[in-house]
Amino acid sequence: MSRENPGGRAHCAATRPWIMDVGGPIPDGHPELEDDMDPTARKEIEVAVQAIDEALTGLIGFAMTLRPTLRNEILQICGPHLERARQAKERLDLLLQAQPPRTD
Repeated sequence: MSRENPGGRAHCAATRPWIMDVGGPIPDGHPELEDDMDPTARKEIEVAVQAIDEALTGLIGFAMTLRPTLRNEILQICGPHLERARQAKERLDLLLQAQPPRTD
C-alpha cells in the first residue's frame, strides 16, 4: 500500500462502488455518437464541463497559495482524483465536439 494511493484502486472501487472508471477516449464512429444530441443534454454537458474546469482551476489556485511542503502533501493525496476529474472533463468535451449543434 503506497502513501499516494492508500488501499489502491481496488479499495476505492470496493468502498465507493458508485465511482466508475473513466475509461479511454471515445472512438470514432461510436454508435451512440451518431445520433443527434438532445439540446438539453448538450447544455447540461456544457455546464458540467464549465463546473469541472472552474473547480479544478480553483483547487489548483488554492494549492499554489500553500507552502510547498503542504501543497505537495495535498497534491499527492488528491492528485489521482484531480487527474480523473480532468479526464472526465476531456471526455465530456469530446462528446460536445462529436455532436455539433443542430441547425434546423
